[in-house]
Amino acid sequence: MISEQHLFKSSEHFNSDQPLDLSTNSPPINTSAYNTELSIALEQALYDQPFDQLLSKHRWNGTERDLMAGRFLLQGRLLDFSPENLVVSNGVQNALVMILKELLPEGGVLLTEGLTYPGVRFISELMGIEVVGVPTDRYGMDPEALEEFCRGDASQVLFLLPTLQNPTTITMPPERRLEIACVARKFGLPIIEDDIYALLPQETKVPVYAQAPELTWYILGLGKTLGAGLKTTYVVPPINKSPEVVFWPGARTTFWMAPPINAALTTKMIENGGVQRIVAAAREEVKRRHAIANAQLDGLEFTLGDGGFHLWLQLPAGTSRHSVAAGLLSAGIIVAKSDVYATKNAMAPEAIRIGIGNPRSSHTVQRALAIVAEQIASNAAYTR
Repeated sequence: MISEQHLFKSSEHFNSDQPLDLSTNSPPINTSAYNTELSIALEQALYDQPFDQLLSKHRWNGTERDLMAGRFLLQGRLLDFSPENLVVSNGVQNALVMILKELLPEGGVLLTEGLTYPGVRFISELMGIEVVGVPTDRYGMDPEALEEFCRGDASQVLFLLPTLQNPTTITMPPERRLEIACVARKFGLPIIEDDIYALLPQETKVPVYAQAPELTWYILGLGKTLGAGLKTTYVVPPINKSPEVVFWPGARTTFWMAPPINAALTTKMIENGGVQRIVAAAREEVKRRHAIANAQLDGLEFTLGDGGFHLWLQLPAGTSRHSVAAGLLSAGIIVAKSDVYATKNAMAPEAIRIGIGNPRSSHTVQRALAIVAEQIASNAAYTR
């Protein structure tokens, strides 16, 4: 049950003019390790190549050092990896635009989980692509349900976020990844695997790409590891498929290329081990915040994935997500309601997503989650 001995009472609100945003899913980058590693990498990158040279022209697909750094980061994860086909991109969204444009015509169908990353829905809508949610269980997408959807006549592609799925926090176990890959192989279904959270868990899961490398476009973005502003992303196409036909036509008309300073910083932090040290520091901070969440939300039904910095909270029976979100907003806290993640054919549950990585300190997380618990308790009592 919810403890009556919260350290902070609901009367202690955040500033309603500048509310605390727990709707975003940002990594806890305020650690001393992050600031130290970024400063060192910037100094070293500028020693290698001064600003006037670094910023005087596009980096296109990155330098040979950028590609070598990306290969180093990926080789421990992918089995049949063709490093000569690696693409260095500017964020997952830009990579998705280029890949979807190649794989799906207007009117095509993108299959996702029923609750999925909103960005892929928004991009698909702009491109005239229909997004259809496939039912899930506690292990992720249901392979039998996926097979039923694959029997349709429409041109289809599968989008997966198998590690720390957004918003449910589910990480697909190896057996489920293999089952999904087998269905895709049976129907020749192309897969887009968004593995943006892959570096965060202590236990590494083999990507779906390893099970179906001939069908899978693998995307590893670092926005959730090194911060949303440093969006360097690595894309690996299906084996024996050159990415040139997909990416190069947009080289002068889109923003898929990584900005030179971002690519240089990322490369340096991979070369000097800074990425690994930042990940280690983030894991320790996330552990502290998980402990706070478990204490402050005791008695509520929620999930926290290994290494993840968002939680998925199922509200008590009879409790309205709209009422809870409105009450929290009046208390100066923004959370994300399930509606933003639900595909058109899926029902939004009475649930909210709470980002615990965005606040500057664990003290703020503790204070905010105490208010969340009290607001839910008050709303449940009111609706009874």
